[in-house]
Amino acid sequence: MTTTKIPPVDIEEKKDGYVLNAEMPGLNEKDVNVYVEKHVLHIDSLKKVEDEKCECDRKYLVKERNFSHFERSFTLPEDAKVDEISASFKDGMLTLNIPKVAQAQPRKIEIKAN
Repeated sequence: MTTTKIPPVDIEEKKDGYVLNAEMPGLNEKDVNVYVEKHVLHIDSLKKVEDEKCECDRKYLVKERNFSHFERSFTLPEDAKVDEISASFKDGMLTLNIPKVAQAQPRKIEIKAN
C-alpha cells in the first residue's frame, strides 16, 4: 500500500535570502530529492514502507508516522539565485538556503557640461 503524506513546510524571507524548512520524520537525506526546473523548486520522496517488507503479524488501528511518497513544488521568487541553493538534513528536518541576487545599489551619474 502506497500512502501520501505531505510534510509541513515553512519558508522564511531574510535580508540575503530565503530559508525553507520541511519536517520529514523517518526519512534521511538519501530518501529525498531536491531539484530546480524553470525557477520551480521540487522536493519529492519515494520510500518503501517498512511494513510492506515485513511478514509479521502487525495489525495497526492507526498508522500515521510513515511517509512513503510525496511531492512538493514551490515557484521561487525572481530574486532567488537558483544556482546557489544549498541543502542540509538533520534530525528529520530538511533545510534549504536560497540566496537572493544582490540588489543593484543606486548610484549618482555625473552630468558633464559640453
